[in-house]
Amino acid sequence: MRTSLAHTLLLSSSLTLLAPACMASPEAADKGVEEDVPLDGKLDSFRNPTDHGRIGFDRPEVAELTADAGFHAWTFNLEAEADVLLRTDLAMPGGRNVDTVLYLYREGSRGFGRAITSNDDAPGTLFSAVSRRLEAGRYRVLVKGYTQRTDGPL
Repeated sequence: MRTSLAHTLLLSSSLTLLAPACMASPEAADKGVEEDVPLDGKLDSFRNPTDHGRIGFDRPEVAELTADAGFHAWTFNLEAEADVLLRTDLAMPGGRNVDTVLYLYREGSRGFGRAITSNDDAPGTLFSAVSRRLEAGRYRVLVKGYTQRTDGPL
């Protein structure tokens, strides 16, 4: 018999789980194609994001997308298989929507490699969310803006 742990990793100041009945955002419709991911040439990139270290369970993390810090990363460890929810949300009550893309990586023998999953728009929002059963291991969450011009608190 397997034991299941449920964890929520929040990348905002919200303490609630992603609500299944989110209201549709008019901004989420027809926003065009996500820009290509810059891999080299910038200090802040997919390969070299602003590293915030370990993220705690059920504890929000706040960061801000800026021209100099457009990619943010956190890591976490799972000692056993667990159901995990990762999401971005309003950084503060009354704040504005920030269009984010979230990527999840599992560390392997050669590092983090390719993303195991990603999400652009959680249902009806511009925010990102991944809900998944994960096995024991070390993971990395990377959040970026939908375009290089996307800025604001996450």
